[in-house]
Amino acid sequence: MTPVILDGREMTSREAAHRHIASVLGFPEWYGGNLDALADCLWETDGNLCVVLTEPEAMLEALGGYGQKIIDIFRENASHKGGCGFAVCGTDGADFAAEEEKEKENNN
Repeated sequence: MTPVILDGREMTSREAAHRHIASVLGFPEWYGGNLDALADCLWETDGNLCVVLTEPEAMLEALGGYGQKIIDIFRENASHKGGCGFAVCGTDGADFAAEEEKEKENNN
C-alpha cells in the first residue's frame, strides 16, 4: 500500500485545506469542503487507504484548533476501519503522534 501524502504547508486556510485534501484523496466534485463532509468521504474510502500528513506544524499554525479537528477526523476514521492508516510526521520526520503522547505523559 503506497501512502498518500498530505502536505500541511498547502493548508493555509480552511478552504485551502479542504481543496488540498479533496484533490489528493480524489474526493468527488460534490465534496462539501467542511469537517462533516470530510468525515463522510473518509468513511466511504477504501479500507486500504494510508494517509501521511507531513508538515503538520505549518497546518496547525495556520488553522489552529480547526487543523487539530482535521487530524482528529483522520485518526478516528483510521481507528474504525481495518487496514486504513494515518500518520502525522513532523518536519524532522518524527511521528508527530508519538511526540504528542510523550508530551502528555510529561505533563501528568
